Amino acid sequence: MTNSDTKLMKVICRHCRKDLSHPLRAFTSDDPIRLLDHEAPFDPGLISSVQEFRCRAGGFLYKFPADWIVNNASVINCTATDSTFGCCGCTPKSEPNLMCKCGSMVGFEWSDCLDVRFTIFENMMVGIVPVSSPSDESES
Repeated sequence: MTNSDTKLMKVICRHCRKDLSHPLRAFTSDDPIRLLDHEAPFDPGLISSVQEFRCRAGGFLYKFPADWIVNNASVINCTATDSTFGCCGCTPKSEPNLMCKCGSMVGFEWSDCLDVRFTIFENMMVGIVPVSSPSDESES
């Protein structure tokens, strides 16, 4: 059973406050998120909170601390660093490989052809803030 909250939120950089995602809806599930090679864990526009991330992809077992998982298509204003390996995309090693435009490290991106495709953001690196609705903005 799954549930999607109707309130929109976004991921921002803790250092410069720049948006790091498009508006997102919280996604929860009674079942574990299953991460398979060559797939995203869920559709763009959703964000899921997790305590720890584990997946087997491209023959490797990954275990990282994780607070938020997002589809790569929802991520903006970030670039992958040299702290990766992969033939046509990136797979993080043990340290973050996703950098905000301000230069702060903000998370882990998986996008290589051998892997699942998603981004992990950690609370230490990012903030999660509500998105104002257009009606809220017009009243101020």
